[in-house]
Amino acid sequence: MVLKVFLDISIQPERFEIFKYVHHIGLDKDSYLAYSAFCSTYDDNILSDRLLKWKQENIPTILDTTLEQSGEGAVNPDLPPLPYCMNSYVSCILETNPTTPDNHLQFSEKTWNPFLSFNIPLILNGTKSNQYLKSLGFWLGDSLFDVSPKETFQEVLNQYKSNLDILNKMTNLELRDYYINNIQKIQDNYKIMMKQKFYYSKVNYKHI
Repeated sequence: MVLKVFLDISIQPERFEIFKYVHHIGLDKDSYLAYSAFCSTYDDNILSDRLLKWKQENIPTILDTTLEQSGEGAVNPDLPPLPYCMNSYVSCILETNPTTPDNHLQFSEKTWNPFLSFNIPLILNGTKSNQYLKSLGFWLGDSLFDVSPKETFQEVLNQYKSNLDILNKMTNLELRDYYINNIQKIQDNYKIMMKQKFYYSKVNYKHI
């Protein structure tokens, strides 16, 4: 089965808004909605009982490390969940820290996964993140999505929802045709990644 969308995030409270939106418009019916491991920046105690119940019933997890490591909040940044990534037309990524106090851009391994997995990327990050990725030469599905820079994170959220609406209204055949018509650009994204050199440490990523 080829899925419309693979959506992968590390949960933060503000991004439940996107998760619930995907669920309520029904986009999760022919998509894989999940979050990696047990990584989160909050305690479940801050969620209402109703919201916690919704989370437990509607959001599965992907264990990209051993159960023991995942239980401690560890994830494996070198291992995207390939069975789902490689079987989807679009990879919807919600970055770990889309908002920072100093408004700096921050990218984790999640941003790079669609480019490595030959997916059409749809990435939720900071207000200027799409602009930065385009400056590096990445194709972001501009002819399908609105990927213009925004001034506030709420505008980014609204923009992302509108792009999800676009996906939801497309049939799998329409999305397949769009994918095939843009396969060269998708392959070019992969080629850009292959030209990069990354130094990995457990503390952070450094591009060299």
